[in-house]
Amino acid sequence: MNTQGTTNGELINELERLRRRVAELEESEAGLKGTERLLKETEERFRSLYENAPLGYQSLDEDGHFLEVNQAWLDTLGYSRKEVIGKWFGDFLAPGYQEHFRINFPKFKAAGEIHGVEFEMLRKDGSQISVALDGHIGRDEQGRFKQTHCILHDVTERKREQAIMQALLRLREYASSHSLDELLCTAK
Repeated sequence: MNTQGTTNGELINELERLRRRVAELEESEAGLKGTERLLKETEERFRSLYENAPLGYQSLDEDGHFLEVNQAWLDTLGYSRKEVIGKWFGDFLAPGYQEHFRINFPKFKAAGEIHGVEFEMLRKDGSQISVALDGHIGRDEQGRFKQTHCILHDVTERKREQAIMQALLRLREYASSHSLDELLCTAK
C-alpha cells in the first residue's frame, strides 16, 4: 500500500478493514480445523465398521489383484494381510476355479455388479471353503473402473447341508421304489 498522500482517516479505515479480514481468516481457520476433526472422526468410524464387520470384504484392482481385505476375510481364510495384498485373486481359488474367474471377471466389470457368485477358495491350511460373493464396481468421477467392492459369504455349511438333504432324498426315493426283501438282499 502506498501511504504517501493518504490521510490518517484513510489509514485507520484500511487498518480496520485488515483487522476484519484477519478476524474472518481466523474464523475460517477455526471452521476448517473443526471440519478436519469431524472428517477424521468419520474416517475412524468407517474404518472401524469396515475392520470389524462380521462378513469378509475384499477389493480388487482392474487386473484382479487385492487392494484391500478386512479382518473377517483374513480370519475366514487364515492368511495375514501381507500374504494377500497385491496378490491375484485366482491364486486363492481352488483348482478349476481360476479359469472361471479369468472368464467372468471382465463380465463383472462390465455389468457393474454381481450377486451370489460361488467359488471354492483355498484356506491357508490347504482346506477348501465354499464362498458366495456379492459386489459392485467402484468408479472414478469420469466413470472409469476404480476397484471392486465385494462381500464374501462362507456358504460351506449350507452346501454341506444341501448335499446331505439330497442324499437323503435319493435314499428315500430308492427305498420307496423297492420292496423290503429287495432292500434286505441289497444290504447283504
